[in-house]
Amino acid sequence: MFNKIASTISYIFNPLIMPTLGVFIMFSTNTLMVYQPPEVKRAVYLIVFLSTFVLPFSFIPFFLYNKLISGIMMRKRKERIIPLIVTSVMYIFAAFLIYRIPVAVFLKKFVIAVTINVLLVLLISLRWKISVHMVGIGGLVGLVFSLSLYENNNILYYFITTIILAGLIGSSRLQLKAHNPPQVYAGFLQGLIIVTLYLVFV
Repeated sequence: MFNKIASTISYIFNPLIMPTLGVFIMFSTNTLMVYQPPEVKRAVYLIVFLSTFVLPFSFIPFFLYNKLISGIMMRKRKERIIPLIVTSVMYIFAAFLIYRIPVAVFLKKFVIAVTINVLLVLLISLRWKISVHMVGIGGLVGLVFSLSLYENNNILYYFITTIILAGLIGSSRLQLKAHNPPQVYAGFLQGLIIVTLYLVFV
C-alpha cells in the first residue's frame, strides 16, 4: 500500500512538471508578473510546458523501445545520461525562447536557474545518482522563498504547500528505495540553493 502511494506521488510530481508549476505560482502571486498581458502569459505557459515537460517526456517511448532505459523512473544511474542530455537541450531551447518575449526578468531568471539545475544534474549523474525529483521540488521551494522577499500576502500558503510536497516526495523516493538519504538531501539542497541564489543575487 505504501509503495503504491509513493509511486503515485512520484508519478504525479514528476520533476519535469516543476517549471510549469513555478510559472503558475509566479502568475498567481501579487507581484508585477500578475499584470502581464494575457497573450504573454499564454506564450510563457506554452513555451515552458511544451519545452520542459511535453517534449522531454515524448522521448520516453523512443528510449524504452530502444532499451536505453528500463522504465519511466530510470532507476539506474547510467540510464539517465541520454535522457538528461535531451532534456538539457529542451530546457536551453525554452530559456532561449523565453528571453525573446517581453516578460518579467524574474521569470526569465527562473527558467535559466532550472536549466542550470538540469545541466548540473547531468554532470553529477556521470558519477553519482542524485534525486532529480528532489532537485525539482527544491527549485520550487527556492522560487517561493525568493518570491517571499517581495512580501506577497498569499505567498505563505505556497511556501507551506511546497515544503509539505518536498517532504512527501522525499519520503516517497526513500520508500521506493529509488534513492538513499544523501541523494535525497543533496537533490533538495541543489534545487533550493541554485534557484534561490540565481533569483536573489544574479
